[in-house]
Amino acid sequence: MDELFVMDTEKTDIVSEKGVICVKCRITVPVFKSEEAFAGRANAFYGGIRERFAKFCASRLLKKAQKRPPEITAPYGAVMEPRVTFSDAGYVSVIIDTHVYDGVRRGNTVRISQVWNRSDGVLESADTFVPPRARCAVLDNIRAQARDKYESGAAFYKPDPDTRIINAFCAKNFYLVSQGVAFYFEAGAISHSAFPEVFIVKDINILQ
Repeated sequence: MDELFVMDTEKTDIVSEKGVICVKCRITVPVFKSEEAFAGRANAFYGGIRERFAKFCASRLLKKAQKRPPEITAPYGAVMEPRVTFSDAGYVSVIIDTHVYDGVRRGNTVRISQVWNRSDGVLESADTFVPPRARCAVLDNIRAQARDKYESGAAFYKPDPDTRIINAFCAKNFYLVSQGVAFYFEAGAISHSAFPEVFIVKDINILQ
C-alpha cells in the first residue's frame, strides 16, 4: 500500500541587511499523496500554514532579533513540526507544534490540531466524537486523570487545577489517537510546563 503522506521540510536562514543570520527557520508540513477528497484540501491548508509561519519568521521574528542587546549573538530559532496521530478509513488526525528560541531560552510549544474526514474533506469538530451531552463526563474524566498524575508525581499543576481545567477547556483542542480522543490544554494554562498538557479519554461509554 502506498504511504498516505510524506513530511516536507524547508530550512531557511533569514539574514539582516548586514548579512548576519538573525533567524534560523525549520518548517515541516505533511503532504498527502492520496487521491481522496481530503488530500487536496489538506495540502492547501498546510501550504497556507507554511506560508504564514514563514512570513512570521521573516518579519516579526527578524525585527525582534535585530532589537536584542548586542551581547546576545545567537540567532532566533523557529520550528514547526507536525505529526499524524491517527488514520483509518474514515479520518486522519494531525497536530502541528511550533516553538521559538530567542537566543537564550526556548519558548512554549503552541499546538493546533485538525481531524480530516477522508470521504468529503471537511474538518470535523469534537462533537463528531464527543457529543455535547458527554462534555461533563469528559471533564470529570480529565480532572480524575489530572489528580492521578499529580498524586503520582507525573505532573505539577498550578493551584486549584480542577477549576483551571474547567475554565481552560476548549473543545476545539482535540485530536484522535489509537486509544481514544486526546484533549489538550495550552502550555501554561493549568501547569508551568512549556508543553501542552494532554489527556486521553479512553472510556468509549463516555463518548457515546
